[in-house]
Amino acid sequence: MSYAWTSPASAPYLPGPASTDPAETDRAVAVLRADAERWSRWGLGVGAFAAALVGLFVTVGMVGAIVEVGRAGMLDLVVVLVALALALAGLTVLLLLARSGRRLTRAAAAWVRAPYVAGRRSPDAAGWVRARTVNLEPRVLARLTTASLALLVGVAGVALTARDLVQGTTALTGAAAAIGVLGLACGCGQAAGVLRVVAALARRTRSRPACAAAASLRRCPSASPPPSTASSAPPSTRCVAASSGTAPSRPAPSPATASGRWARARASRSRRPPSSASPASTSAAGRWWGAPAR
Repeated sequence: MSYAWTSPASAPYLPGPASTDPAETDRAVAVLRADAERWSRWGLGVGAFAAALVGLFVTVGMVGAIVEVGRAGMLDLVVVLVALALALAGLTVLLLLARSGRRLTRAAAAWVRAPYVAGRRSPDAAGWVRARTVNLEPRVLARLTTASLALLVGVAGVALTARDLVQGTTALTGAAAAIGVLGLACGCGQAAGVLRVVAALARRTRSRPACAAAASLRRCPSASPPPSTASSAPPSTRCVAASSGTAPSRPAPSPATASGRWARARASRSRRPPSSASPASTSAAGRWWGAPAR
């Protein structure tokens, strides 16, 4: 039975965010993180690193000793071949884990950022603090520990190589260089996967309402509006008007309505009794309505 580098549950979420709904993105992130942070992946990676470490050290060290001595026995060739096979197996597993882990962590980071890019969530300062507590989770802490140890091995190998280059090379100079490259590569790769997820989770915060701009100003109406001309507009129009600080414009009256009002005004004026006031004591409003000025 072959090992599943990615679980079938995370396959639908690997292409990238297909929805910006906070509930859906949280579900996708949980599935992808559970797949990337499996204990089986961590244990397999530790075993592959140890196999590659021993295989490279023995292979390169034996080759350097054979070159320094100038002859090789049958046992030396067998040891080199076995160590080379062990190193190749460990490196192959490490490459497959790095490739699948990079896909999972990148997809998880994209799903985390999706609601923020769409405006469904807004980042705050507390999100950065809460995200750092992820490093204390057992699965994440174990990976950070092994990444730190791998970096220490890499630094030690580079230091030994630099010392031999200054004081004189030996049969183990090449082995130290190979160990240094392997340790630095594995440590940086494992730490990068953890930091990629933590950096995305640093933007985690509460959900924002659908009417984002109006909700931030507390001007988007949530209850049923009063019966008026402005309330007849759709909710999205009212929200946009509230966020921009302008009220929705009233519709212009139809020609039939305007002519009806004019006819009623003329009829009422014709029925009024003529005023006894003189034109000099009558203002403009009085002359229009037939009432004397005060």
